[in-house]
Amino acid sequence: MRKFTFALFVLLFIGNNCYSQNQELIDSINGYVPEYVGQTGQAATRVFCVLGIGEGSELINDDIELSVTVKPAKQEKSSMVNTKFSYADPQFVLTVKNKTADTVNVAFGQSVASVAPKSSETLDGQSLFAETGWFCDGLKIVDYATNIPKLPCFYFKKSKSDTELEFGNVLNYSESSSPVQFNISLSYSTNKTPETKTMKASLFVKNIIGIGQGWSESYNNCDPRANIPTHVNCIYFVGRNMDRTSYVNYKTAKFFPRP
Repeated sequence: MRKFTFALFVLLFIGNNCYSQNQELIDSINGYVPEYVGQTGQAATRVFCVLGIGEGSELINDDIELSVTVKPAKQEKSSMVNTKFSYADPQFVLTVKNKTADTVNVAFGQSVASVAPKSSETLDGQSLFAETGWFCDGLKIVDYATNIPKLPCFYFKKSKSDTELEFGNVLNYSESSSPVQFNISLSYSTNKTPETKTMKASLFVKNIIGIGQGWSESYNNCDPRANIPTHVNCIYFVGRNMDRTSYVNYKTAKFFPRP
């Protein structure tokens, strides 16, 4: 009986510890506050979208730990593609850390991998946007060119007289108010325990910051993230602000809500 009680205590301790670590990681991600450094007063041509983690998400358990980032898909070079940074077809990329002494077999979308004991493996990316068209009000996914697929295009103004989103302007959303929501799911099993387990997480756009294209002396060195020096500390994707283009049809477009 004493052995059983002790074992139960250990299991409860490990479980509670993982829960605390999971919550601390989520709080750290959601606590990121973007800081814009640069010129202001001009209409934004790009938007920097920071993602938060939704309530009830699981990034850490007894077996594995997930690290979530967003990266653009690999694209062919052309005069239309910024070769230092591309924001077309953003993709969720998961790095799986195996905490066990057994091999863990994981599956994320079409990506399947085996993670050796006490090691990490980065899985192939999965697109945030499965298809083109309206993702939600004010966010349309467009194939801009054959080598620039799934470009996130935002529409904020409901009329030509509406206020422009400018460099450095920040729009803040909660999980319940954010129009942009994602769900990711990773399945895994171990060699010793073939039963499939699932870890799920939800993400949402929590901040949108107006930015520019990051022009430099050489177009190939443009980087729209340049005015947010701490961008490496958050999960994000970059979209295009369509309000200043000739593509806006105010009679048919759906507009992204401002908080």
